[in-house]
Amino acid sequence: MTTDRIETLLDEQRRFTPADTFTAQAHVRDTTAYERARRDPEGYWADWARQLEWSRPWDRVLDWKPPHAKWFLGGICRRPAAEKSCAGC
Repeated sequence: MTTDRIETLLDEQRRFTPADTFTAQAHVRDTTAYERARRDPEGYWADWARQLEWSRPWDRVLDWKPPHAKWFLGGICRRPAAEKSCAGC
């Protein structure tokens, strides 16, 4: 596979609209979060990450060098999300 084919695969721009029957069964109907995430992905995820406890805040939200992504560079999360949601933590 040539490099240009790989780069093309990493730049997916198509959108697939779900069937009406599928949408009707959705638990989340407010599309505000989806619109915000599409408009400002780094800001969206930074807002969610601020809900976690950080011993050191991040310097940069995202370093994206396809196909690799590094999130919340420089940050040290005091309690990972999985622990935070545990009962009795």
